Amino acid sequence: MSRGELPNADNPSAAFNGGNGIVFNWINNAGTGHARAADRVVLVAYCKELNECEYTTAGAPREAGTAILGVKEFKGYPVQTYIAFISENGVEISNSIYTGEISLV
Repeated sequence: MSRGELPNADNPSAAFNGGNGIVFNWINNAGTGHARAADRVVLVAYCKELNECEYTTAGAPREAGTAILGVKEFKGYPVQTYIAFISENGVEISNSIYTGEISLV
C-alpha cells in the first residue's frame, strides 16, 4: 500500500472487534530512526468480494498504540488489512505491513 523510509510500528496486529470495526494494535517505537510519537497511523481494509477499500490516513498518533477502523459496510465478508505510518507534516511515510485477513462475521 505504501513505501517509504519512516519506521513502521513494532508487532502490529489487527482483529475484528465484534461490532463495526477492526482494532489495530502496535508497539509505540517513537525515537527509533525518524519515528515520532505524533506520527499518524494509516489503516487499510480491502474487501475483495466487494472490490472496495476503507482507510484512514490521519488515524491515531503512534504513541496511542491502538486505533479502530470502521468497516460496517464489509460486515459478513473477509477483508485484507494493512498498517503504515505517516509523519505529522505528511512528508514521510513508512512501508505498509500486511496485518492479515480478518473475517467480519
